[in-house]
Amino acid sequence: MEVDFVYDELDTNAITFRLADGYFSIQTCVYLEDDERLNEPMVELSDQGAQSGGLVGVLVCPREISLQFQESLCFLDECSSISIVFDELVDVTLVDFFVNHLFLGDILIYGDDFDASKKVIQTRKRDYL
Repeated sequence: MEVDFVYDELDTNAITFRLADGYFSIQTCVYLEDDERLNEPMVELSDQGAQSGGLVGVLVCPREISLQFQESLCFLDECSSISIVFDELVDVTLVDFFVNHLFLGDILIYGDDFDASKKVIQTRKRDYL
């Protein structure tokens, strides 16, 4: 699976997973907004739709990343969780992007069998403009 990283383009950080029949993307603004809803990451699945808000957990395992959504805010009104499965091991670059560029360190946890050398501590924070 091909993964594209976008760093601070038009005030947005994004990660896009290229799928056989489309894409799955997570985006967030690099600055904090007064409207809390705008501070939530936007999750998008090809032309099926996008959603801002509801993401409550990220579980990182050796070959998989699982996103957990609030029961009342399921992704596209259907999915309480989404799993992204990789052919190769999840690397530190991918983990760092989730933690320090999507700013999800507060809701990210590691599976018991995840390599400790690839764990990342959140060091970047967003500020108001």
